[in-house]
Amino acid sequence: MIAGDERVFWGALVKREITAGHNESNHPPHILVLPSWVSDADDKLADVFFVEQAHALQNHGMRVGYVCVGQRSLHKFTPKKLRETHYQVSLGSENGLCTMRMHAWNSLIQTVRGGRIWARLCEYLVGRYIRDVGRPDVIHAHCSLWAGYAASKIRRRWGIPFVLTEHSCSFPLDEISDAQRPYVRRALTEADRVIAVSRYQRDSLQRYAAKREILCIPNCVDTEFFTPAPPRPSGPFTFLTVCNLIPRKGVDLLLRSFAGLCLSGCDVRLEIVGAGPEEAALKQLARDLSIADSVCFRGEQSRSGVRQALWRAHALVLASSLETFGVVLIEALATGIPIIATDSGGALDIVHPGVGATVPHGSPEALESAMRALLNNEYSAVAIRADAVRRFSNAAVANALREVYARVLAK
Repeated sequence: MIAGDERVFWGALVKREITAGHNESNHPPHILVLPSWVSDADDKLADVFFVEQAHALQNHGMRVGYVCVGQRSLHKFTPKKLRETHYQVSLGSENGLCTMRMHAWNSLIQTVRGGRIWARLCEYLVGRYIRDVGRPDVIHAHCSLWAGYAASKIRRRWGIPFVLTEHSCSFPLDEISDAQRPYVRRALTEADRVIAVSRYQRDSLQRYAAKREILCIPNCVDTEFFTPAPPRPSGPFTFLTVCNLIPRKGVDLLLRSFAGLCLSGCDVRLEIVGAGPEEAALKQLARDLSIADSVCFRGEQSRSGVRQALWRAHALVLASSLETFGVVLIEALATGIPIIATDSGGALDIVHPGVGATVPHGSPEALESAMRALLNNEYSAVAIRADAVRRFSNAAVANALREVYARVLAK
């Protein structure tokens, strides 16, 4: 972080550079990314997907800023942590990305009142960004609640157009409350462009924005980080799943399907990466199914740890009952391994016969059959990787978003 005189100097320098760019006839657009949740000292990966897309935009010729209001959980409050987080504002370069951050506590963000307060803080922070760095051409908000609503307030105040990408599973799960609906509709109605990360997500948004054109642009994967696996050591065929250990992820169903392979004599292994409230019950289920020796619970992992797990695996399986997209699926494809996913929404835009298979969710028999078929099906790691680069790489997604921004600015 940069503070004090250094912060003022740095902000003024960036502002001059951006102002100079606006004097050019073909200046790159200045995009300000506004996420609905962010990482903090307690959860360092919360907004990794938003940050990676921001880096993708920056690495492909756009000026990018990142403005975020923290939501550190009050359940983890201690007097010591108050020294770290007391609603102070910092401006600096975080891994090369111009970032203005308010280090804040969760002010009942789950409620409408808390969401409105959070949006007001965003509005204030964007005003600081305009003053210290420069006025962006477009704001790119991620999720209607509450960054999309905040962007609508900013648009009314400063006239800055905004693009909204919706990621939340609350829409297909129909978990938008009556009190939240006016704010969702305002965000979706006032956005200059609305983007869904999958066709499944797009369809779930239509009831809130029936007359809007909703574009589909997927999440991206860093294909320079998620690279093909080094040669694997000999051993059992390893299936991998990466997810939070919650009921919706269907890990219990995966364990039952995997048990069918184990008990029929297949030389297989299952790695489970993730943590959550179901962990103890899932470990007990593995013991009850007599497969505990073939199942390894790895716990929560860093991005590097997830990559290492993908490199150890021969295939990834995601047994969710619902996914608006499924970023781990495209991370697996980038490393060149095939995938199996349930027909749980977003996976239908990712999986095709050249890279894996989809099965009906809720059917352990269908999942076991697909996993068994994979043992004897040799996929081309080179072709799988090439497919991921073509459809989901930083360049592919950044170019699609550049076209969206160009239309907004032309309008």
